[in-house]
Amino acid sequence: MKLKKNIFIFIIIILFSSSTQLFAKIIGSNIVFGSSISLTGKYSSEGKLLKDNQKKFIDNINQNEGIKINGKTYKLDIIYYDNESNENRANQLIRRLIENEGVQFLIGPINFKLSYELQNLISDNQLPIVSSFDALKVYIDAFKTVDSVDNKKIRKYIVDNK
Repeated sequence: MKLKKNIFIFIIIILFSSSTQLFAKIIGSNIVFGSSISLTGKYSSEGKLLKDNQKKFIDNINQNEGIKINGKTYKLDIIYYDNESNENRANQLIRRLIENEGVQFLIGPINFKLSYELQNLISDNQLPIVSSFDALKVYIDAFKTVDSVDNKKIRKYIVDNK
């Protein structure tokens, strides 16, 4: 009987920790994006320009009370990892954003293709990824239209409206 109780408690802990990881980057009233970007290397000038534009975009939204989604107001933040203008490194960093940081909303590298394994990881977790200079605008439009921060709903909206 005690063994069954311990197994039950273990299963509950696993389920709870999985669900907290799933929502790890909607922290309170903050939506955190993850981006693998070229801040050094041959694509660094584009990467720095992109980062500056994204920072201005996020600062503007946050200074204007954030965005309202399903009756709740959210501020935005972004985690940047420098992929050093290297495709393999870009793929490693996106995997790290998903597996270690718990990021649900990804901004992919513009100059590189995602590996097959990474495409499968993104697909299996039903995560949205946008690789464009207007990635944040695409996400904001999706959040407002779907009126949700559910990554599966956002992914479906983005895929259906490409």
